[in-house]
This record gives sequence, C-alpha cells and structure tokens, in this order.
Amino acid sequence: MTYSSTINDETFTDEATSTEQVSTPPIKLNKHENSYLLKQRNTFWFANPQMLYIFGTTPKSNFYLLGQTLLLLIAISAFFFTNFYAVFTYTETVVGLGDISGQTWLDRFTAFITIFIIFRANKHLKTNLKLKPIKGYQLTMLSNSMMRALINQLKLLLLIFIISAAYGLLEYQEISQVFSEILDGSFADNLGASCYLIGLIITYRAFRFCKKELV
Repeated sequence: MTYSSTINDETFTDEATSTEQVSTPPIKLNKHENSYLLKQRNTFWFANPQMLYIFGTTPKSNFYLLGQTLLLLIAISAFFFTNFYAVFTYTETVVGLGDISGQTWLDRFTAFITIFIIFRANKHLKTNLKLKPIKGYQLTMLSNSMMRALINQLKLLLLIFIISAAYGLLEYQEISQVFSEILDGSFADNLGASCYLIGLIITYRAFRFCKKELV
C-alpha cells in the first residue's frame, strides 16, 4: 500500500490518501493450451517466419539447427535460381549481332532491390540479437523468410500460368497460341513489370519479421 497527500480546497490542509496496488494473477492454462504451446515450440518451421518470431525465444537443439542450416542452403540456391540466374544468363539472338544479353534496366533494378531487402533484413537481425542473443535465431529466421518468399513467388507464377492459359484458350482456341500474349507484345511487357513489382512486395513482406524487435 502506498500513501499520497492532497490539499483540501476549503481548509488548505494536507490530507493523506492511500492507494492500494493490485497485482494481476498469472493466467493459468489448461492442459489443451499447454499441449498446443509445447507443440508449437517444438515445430520445425520451414516457411513461417511469423510463428518463428512468436516462439523465437524457445531454445533449439543442435539437431534442429542442423536441419535449419540445410533448409537455408536449399532456400538460398532456389531463391538465387528463380530471382537472379535466369536474369543474368538470359540472352536474345539478334540478326547480325548474335547472342546479346536480354537484361533490361528493370531486371537489374529488381535484382538490386531484392538483394538490398535481404541485406537490410540480415542487418536488422544482427542488431536485434545484440540486445537479446538467441542461439540460432538469425539462421532460422533467414531460412524461413527466404522459403516464404520463394513459395509465394512460385504461387504467383502458377497463378499467371493458369490465368494466361485460360485466357489464351478462350481467345484463340488453339494450343499453339495459348501463351502468345504473355510471351510477346506490349501485354507481355506490362505483365512482366507487374510481376517484378509484386515479386518485390512478396520479398519485402516475407522478410518483415526480421526487423521486429525481440521481446
């Protein structure tokens, strides 16, 4: 119990008042809630940075970290192939000139921004871990974030494939021209630009939990 004094407006004298500090009792979990939390803490997350952030302070075994290391190597390889390999190796054949690079300024810009997002996410992780060190958190968060970005990008490509196939069949009703709209012409250019923009948004959102402070 703590005491404080106030001044009476009529008598101009101090009056002692008391306030009692009320402590909130801890929340008791039932057996089902305890079982759920235990299960979530021990789950091997492979593309869920949000849940990894929520249960990030849970100690991880060496076997768990080994699995996350392998996952990170797979994620880096697949992410590099889908985002950079095709961009930097794609060539076009021009009559009289031969094979030339098919890169555009948009390709280079997108690749630069993607690398910048990953670099900044890793920097935020290092800063947060200096304040609250957690074994293996940086490794697992990067692997999960990369896998989340990769899976969502593959979903985007699959969606474009389905929509383009349906549109091509309805428009041309010939298998040979199903994907003509997305492979050449102004529509293909606009679609490519939109895909680059959506891809950057997907990558940014996948790595957003790397910037959140650990509590």
